[in-house]
Order: sequence, then C-alpha cells, then structure tokens
Amino acid sequence: MSAPSTPATISHLAPEWSSSPDGGTVTFTYTPTSPLLFRYSALTYNAHKIHYDRDWVRNVEGHPDLVVHGPLTATLLVELASGVGRRLGRHLLKFDYRATKGMYVGRQVTLQGSIRPAQSASMEPVIIDLVAEQSGAVGMKATAVLQ
Repeated sequence: MSAPSTPATISHLAPEWSSSPDGGTVTFTYTPTSPLLFRYSALTYNAHKIHYDRDWVRNVEGHPDLVVHGPLTATLLVELASGVGRRLGRHLLKFDYRATKGMYVGRQVTLQGSIRPAQSASMEPVIIDLVAEQSGAVGMKATAVLQ
C-alpha cells in the first residue's frame, strides 16, 4: 500500500528567486484543488458550501467554481514571507493582508513577494510587499515585516 499523497506547500517546494534575497522578488505558483479546499475546511472547521459544493456555489452564490479560502491564501503568503526571513536570518514580525477578489479552484495562483531593500546593513526591518494573483487579477495584497 502506498502512502497517501500530501498537498504541496511552500515548505515542500523551493520558491523561485529573481535577483538577490535582500532585494528583488520571490515567487511561488500552485493550483488549488478541491481536496486541498476540503482539507483546509476540515482543519479550520469551516463548513461553508462555497468551498466544497459546486452546485451551491454556482447556482446560489453565483461564483464560477469553488472559492479558495482567503485565510488559506494568507497562510501561503505568510509561509512565503517566512521563507524569505529564514534565508535572510530574520523572523516574521508583522503581517497584514486584504482579500481583493475571489480566487477559484483549478486555476493557477501566483504568489509573489517584492522585497524592499534595507536602507542600511543594520538589523533594520525588511518589508515585503506580497500579492496573490489568478488569471491576471490580484486576489490578495499583503505586507510582511521581517526583523
């Protein structure tokens, strides 16, 4: 019997870096699946039908498909920012986010962080501007502060 598959997370996959980690961007791309949404709903005790019932989400809520949890996207953005922190020898001090548009299952999501270069070599905070995009639209914006 083979082991059950686990959903890919940023911890399991290496994000792509452009430029150096003290300035530039970091990107992670994934495609949300209905099992991932189901598992996240179970983990967070979220029984809202928009995350698992296609008929409901289309016919009652008017969405084109299952809706990705906003907190799931925020969690992945936190993980991306924390990965930058590990690479820089820093830790996450603050994280703020705002959902701006619904994102849907089965469509690729790109998480991207633009790292603002530190003004000096000291332990001044590093700020990362983050977005989650799907089909050319920004679904979430966030800012992370690393110390």
